[in-house]
Amino acid sequence: MRITLFYILFFSPIISILAFFVFFKRNTSKLKWIIFLLTALGFFIDYLCTALANKNLTTVWIINIYTLLESLFLFSFFYFLFASKVLFQRITLLLSTLLVIIWVTTNFIVGNIHTYDSISQASEFIILFFLCLLYYFQKAKVVDEYFVYSYYEFWIVSALLMYCAGTFFSFFVPTSITNERTPDTLAFEYISRLGGILKNILIAIAFCMQNKPPSNNLAKANSMYTIKY
Repeated sequence: MRITLFYILFFSPIISILAFFVFFKRNTSKLKWIIFLLTALGFFIDYLCTALANKNLTTVWIINIYTLLESLFLFSFFYFLFASKVLFQRITLLLSTLLVIIWVTTNFIVGNIHTYDSISQASEFIILFFLCLLYYFQKAKVVDEYFVYSYYEFWIVSALLMYCAGTFFSFFVPTSITNERTPDTLAFEYISRLGGILKNILIAIAFCMQNKPPSNNLAKANSMYTIKY
């Protein structure tokens, strides 16, 4: 079961990448390109780390660098997503600067880049979780004629929220002294991998959608399931 989930998670980004190219004409927006580049980079890093691990070479420093790159890509996504909200953009910039400071501190000042940096990863997920909630909050304040799920960015943000929620709590599960997997660590490992798989599926759905909702997807006026974009 664990090995099967590993391979499904490993190859699941291909679904998103194929969806991006199959519906290439629909994926002209800056936000979609940011997520596509991050997905492609993540798939390459996973392949590289797997290849190096099979040769008994350390990959911790690569994972730590990827944590920073992933954060910068996702913070850029939210920065452009909040284009009409100057305050939210400033909050995003502030939080991204904070994450960079944490990463530099843990990897070069008080720690070593060859030591797994769980602090930066946990900080990244907390910040991303907050930005996702910030997106939902500003969307829920007004009503629009379109269903909320008619917007591709809704699916991307939902994918990120699910990914953060599924992975974040694994940082707080204690490991055994012998580094053996306990039932708790295995459970959170399954949850984390399922979250990653669902993330890539939701991103693929976003890549299949138009940049703007088609006119035939109009919702009923004053519907409780609609928002304003």
